[in-house]
Amino acid sequence: MAVSIGAAAGWWLQGMNQPRMVKLFAYAADYDLATAYPGVDASVPFRLHDNGVVSYATFSRWDVTIRVARIQESK
Repeated sequence: MAVSIGAAAGWWLQGMNQPRMVKLFAYAADYDLATAYPGVDASVPFRLHDNGVVSYATFSRWDVTIRVARIQESK
């Protein structure tokens, strides 16, 4: 059974292009939800970057869309 699952997964991944696979992996490994984080839209999985930028990832139909924004500073 494990061989069948592995073969099916290999066949499925072969049909996907490499950038899409990288985005799916990044979505699963790097993007998280957090509540009440200042300056960030907490309704979408996000990742904070060192340069004051936040990227948001949206997963839909086995595709990931990533958008980038600046962290909104609280006054």
